[in-house]
Amino acid sequence: MHEVRTSRLLVAYDPRIPRHRSREFLVLSRQGGTVHLEMLRTGVPWEQGMLVGIGESVTADDLIAWMHAAGRSVRDPDALHADLEAYLTQLAPLAERNIVRLVPADGVPGFRLDLLAERPER
Repeated sequence: MHEVRTSRLLVAYDPRIPRHRSREFLVLSRQGGTVHLEMLRTGVPWEQGMLVGIGESVTADDLIAWMHAAGRSVRDPDALHADLEAYLTQLAPLAERNIVRLVPADGVPGFRLDLLAERPER
């Protein structure tokens, strides 16, 4: 099986403070059948993310390891791994500084990334 790799991830983005550059990576989470973005280290839900280069290539396994290192528990690692692989795959066609949100979608994986803005002004 092909391992999905990326050197770009979403960071928390607040449109009310567009010049603020967060260092908090976003991952996705499923709770009660609902999927949403959340901060990797804290698990705080977040609405929007900005795609940034991170200077290294990472996989779903790396993101899960980072979550563990931050003290986060993972209830179903296999399901999370599949979701993160789909998430990383959907990041691939996006450009750095694109603003996106995660929305529910029919079928597998049950979500999609919705482009809100292409490379907004700095």
